[in-house]
Amino acid sequence: MTGESGTVRRPYVGSGRRLLIDLQDRSHLDPEFCLVAIANGQTVLTAPGEEFFERVDWSGDQPAGWRPHEDPASPIRINPLVRFGMPAIGGISTEAIAGELDGGASLEEVAGDFGLDLDAVRWAQSYELSQRAAA
Repeated sequence: MTGESGTVRRPYVGSGRRLLIDLQDRSHLDPEFCLVAIANGQTVLTAPGEEFFERVDWSGDQPAGWRPHEDPASPIRINPLVRFGMPAIGGISTEAIAGELDGGASLEEVAGDFGLDLDAVRWAQSYELSQRAAA
């Protein structure tokens, strides 16, 4: 797969592209959850694999972060080098943003305190509420 700058992005692991296939086979993963498959002798991304791949932020040909929400407009990123890999918007953890709202601050106050726009604050709040509901 090629990025905007013509850089080849590698969603497979090293020269041993069979690693993911072998792990999927050994775990007896249901095919609907597999990220890669063999088609005509070539390793290809499945629909879930493609969806995950599209959420990755790239630095050259290396993954640098990930967008946990399927909506491309989401400003939330998970980057192992920012906030220890915790979900964040502009380097501010979604947990901290939601915590301010939980403490009684208004959307406008939180946006001003963190230097974010209202939509970013709403995204953080929504993300944290969905995480709490899933727990």
